[in-house]
Parts: sequence; C-alpha cells; structure tokens
Amino acid sequence: MTYVSDMTSLTQQSSYLPAKIDKSIDNHPITVNGKVYPKGFGAHARSEITVPLEGKYARFTSVIGIDDEVLPGGALIANVIFKVLLNNVEAYNSGSMRPGASKSININVAGQQSMKLVVEPNGINGNVDYAHADWANAMLEDAKPNLNVFQIPSLSQTATYRDFVANLSIDNNPITIGNRVFEYGAGAHIDSVITVPIKGKFSSLKSIIGIDDEILPGGASIANAIFKVKLDGAEVYSSGAMTLGMVKAISLSVANKQTMELIAVRNNNGDYDHTDWANAVLVRSQ
Repeated sequence: MTYVSDMTSLTQQSSYLPAKIDKSIDNHPITVNGKVYPKGFGAHARSEITVPLEGKYARFTSVIGIDDEVLPGGALIANVIFKVLLNNVEAYNSGSMRPGASKSININVAGQQSMKLVVEPNGINGNVDYAHADWANAMLEDAKPNLNVFQIPSLSQTATYRDFVANLSIDNNPITIGNRVFEYGAGAHIDSVITVPIKGKFSSLKSIIGIDDEILPGGASIANAIFKVKLDGAEVYSSGAMTLGMVKAISLSVANKQTMELIAVRNNNGDYDHTDWANAVLVRSQ
C-alpha cells in the first residue's frame, strides 16, 4: 500500500489554498466525523490534486468528509462534493457532503494512467465558506504482477513425444513465431496437455500461440496443429488449424476456475508440430 500523501510527483490546483499534506487545511490533525487520521490531505474547495498512476496500482481507498475544525460555526454552511477522475473521466461522485458525515470509498484504478482528486463547492450560490475537505488515509493498493504460467511449480503434463520446455522452444531455441522472438512461455510438441492449478486466484489467461519458426525450412508445408484451452475440464477455446506463419493472441477469462489445461493436438501427421505458448501469463484477480 502507498499513502498518496507520501508521493512526490503530485501536482495540484486550488482556488483558495494548496492542499495540506497529512494536516487539515488549517494545519490541525485531519479529523472527520470525530475520528482522527494520521495521513491524507486537507483541501479546500475548489481544488484538484493530480496523481500519476502509470498503471501501477489496483485500487484507491480513502475516507472523505468535511473536517471537524469547521465546527460549530460552519455546521450549517459547509457543503462540498468530492469527485475522483480516472484518465479525466469521472469515476466517483460523493454527492453533497456536510459536516458530521463521512464516506469510505474504494475505487478500481487498475490500468489507469492518472487520477484526479477533486473537491467542488456545493454551497448556496457557490459559497465556499468552511469548505474544508479531507481525503483521509488516502491510499493506493499496488497492482499485483501477472504470473508467467510456466513458473508455477505445481504444473503437470502428459506428452506423447517430449515434455514442454519452459521459456524456450521444444528444441531449446528462443521462442520465435512469425519472426518475432518472445522472452518467455513454453515450447511443446503435440500431443501434449499441460495442467495448471489456478485455484480461483486469477482473472484471465493471455498468450501468443503459433508454430515455432525453428522448423524452417523442412517443416514449412507439413506442420499443422490445433491449440485448445480447457477450464475445469470444459473446452473454452480452440484455435482451429494453425500452420507455420500463423499467429494468434488469446485472452480468456479464468475467473473462479480451479484448473486450466493447455493442449496442443495434431491436425496432420504430427511431424514438425513445434507449438509455442508464448508470453503466457495469468492475470491475478485484484
């Protein structure tokens, strides 16, 4: 977890005072609805804090509300709206917020490049008196990295020819499909089944599939295979016939599934069927 107020690359705009870091706008401990928070921002309407995300985070959480420091004088006056924008598109709107109330927000920011924390005045005729708005304990949850399928230690397999080779072709060359070299994945030979225990921990499978260029020139007109994916025993994907030079990108939901099978089967006589599961990753559930 990363406290947003600890980030050094923030920018902000304000029509009154710049937001205070880990303090209310009047330099008191951040206090919302009777609870004191050690971290966050004390802002004033209208204000905007821009946070660079760069796809590195999964969720944004915060407790929002008007700081208790406005009491008692501002009890009937303070009124603001909190907004969260992701890539300049509104993702959250608190509605009217007055003193003595708080809201906990939890927003999916996966894959987003930027976030703006905006406070708008909502007083009569745009009145901004006592508009002391707090983003208390504002935090970003780090995105969970994707997992190379073939780094999972508990894989099992069946193969009629040779076992798969992790991060190389079946002949131990760099994985190469359509003249493109891939850093990781696996080279397999038909007829092969690679069983992956996923235990409901992942949301999707992504991979580039094809027959490895290493079969050139002899296998150019011979190789012909079909790639299949099964989830909990049920087939969810079939590539159809794949010959040399064909490349397909697959992206399949695996949410809540327990097992995944990566299958390569012959579609001809089996010669030169050097199949690749290139850049195969499982995307973790956030």
